Amino acid sequence: MYGTDKDTVKQYIDLLEKLFIIFRLNALSPNVKESNKKGKEINFFDNEIRNVLIGIFQSFENRTDNESL
Repeated sequence: MYGTDKDTVKQYIDLLEKLFIIFRLNALSPNVKESNKKGKEINFFDNEIRNVLIGIFQSFENRTDNESL
């Protein structure tokens, strides 16, 4: 993708989990078997960390992603 190795990304994700910055959940699906196949979603404990990482500093009302949050 951007020259980052899959194992390096896994290590970063593991580190961020240990620091309680992110957590993983099973992807949601109406079918239980499908949920297990889809893998994991990565979620942030604190959305402000996410906002800093993606560079969004607008107020909540003016954001385009407020419904998904």
